[in-house]
Amino acid sequence: MIKYLYILFFLLLLSCNSKKGVYWCGDHPCINKKERESYFKKTMIVEIREIDIKEFKKDSDSEKLMKQAKINEKTRIKDQKELKKQAKLNEKKRIKIEKELKKQSKIDEKKRIENEKELDKQEKFNKVNDGNVKPEKKISESVTQSEELIKELNEEEKEFKLSKTSNSVSSNEFDVIVEQINKRNNQKSFPDINDTP
Repeated sequence: MIKYLYILFFLLLLSCNSKKGVYWCGDHPCINKKERESYFKKTMIVEIREIDIKEFKKDSDSEKLMKQAKINEKTRIKDQKELKKQAKLNEKKRIKIEKELKKQSKIDEKKRIENEKELDKQEKFNKVNDGNVKPEKKISESVTQSEELIKELNEEEKEFKLSKTSNSVSSNEFDVIVEQINKRNNQKSFPDINDTP
């Protein structure tokens, strides 16, 4: 009898052991007990599917999609960071190139101004040499002015000698002579220093 009791106990244990199964509501597993009961009320069908341990270990389609979505999001963020980094580098290069262009344009402008000045000097020199402006005329004018000055100085020396001959010089006469010299000096033109060939 003890043997039967052991056999009965063993059978009860086997019958109480529930297999791993999931209730199905149509084409997907039921989320909770409420969904299972509502599906049963609509269709009057209860479907239990056994879960194979191998299938249980495999990822479901939704989990695969979630993992793929996470991977895609990580790559999108990484690409976005790379694009921002590249944009910053491009902006720095653009600013550097603009600075170099400004610098080069300033250098070119300075060279252009220097060349214009050099051309102006060359034109003036060519005009003088071509005869448009007669340098002999300028020289002759300066020579005549210097001759006139020499003549005036000679006349003054003569006057001065004459006044020396007269021994009696009064203070009034001296004042008159000083005024005459001042007037004469005010009327004189000074030579043009920059008029050298």
